[in-house]
Amino acid sequence: MAIKILTDSTVDMPKHLIEEYDISVVSLNVVHKGVSRRVVEITNEEFYEQLATADEMPTTSQPIMEEELKLFTDIVSKGDAVFAVFLSSELSGTFSSSHLIREM
Repeated sequence: MAIKILTDSTVDMPKHLIEEYDISVVSLNVVHKGVSRRVVEITNEEFYEQLATADEMPTTSQPIMEEELKLFTDIVSKGDAVFAVFLSSELSGTFSSSHLIREM
């Protein structure tokens, strides 16, 4: 049994390390001017440009629960354990949804 790392897209980790260590990343969403996009689809430069020029600040929302469930299921179905590292439960609902998924 291997231990597989699962984190959310708030992790500040270079892409090459995510790939090298086969880390699974569930994406939070950024909502700006009514448009929701997955964080993994936006570059840092794009996001900071939005912040610099925004009339209203972008907000975030937790990952789509089905996406998070699929990542957990894929890992566990291979007989691996999940080591999950998420943004604080005080700042995001990702931690809480992960606990719900764990109980499923």
